[in-house]
Amino acid sequence: NKDRVLPLVRMILRCGVFELMVLMETPTPVVISEYVKLAELFFDEPEKKLVHALLDKIAKEIRA
Repeated sequence: NKDRVLPLVRMILRCGVFELMVLMETPTPVVISEYVKLAELFFDEPEKKLVHALLDKIAKEIRA
C-alpha cells in the first residue's frame, strides 16, 4: 500500500527510478548503492532493505 510508505522513502525511490530510467550510463549497482546509502542516513534496516529490493526489482524491468 503506497500510503504506508514514508514520504521520504518515496522520494528516495522516485530519484532512484529517475536515475535508472534516464541516466543509463550509470551502472545499475552504483545507482542502487547510492540510494541505499541515502536511505541509511535517515532510516534503520527495514527501510534500507525496502529501497534496495524495490530499486533492484525496478532496475531488472527497466534495464532488462
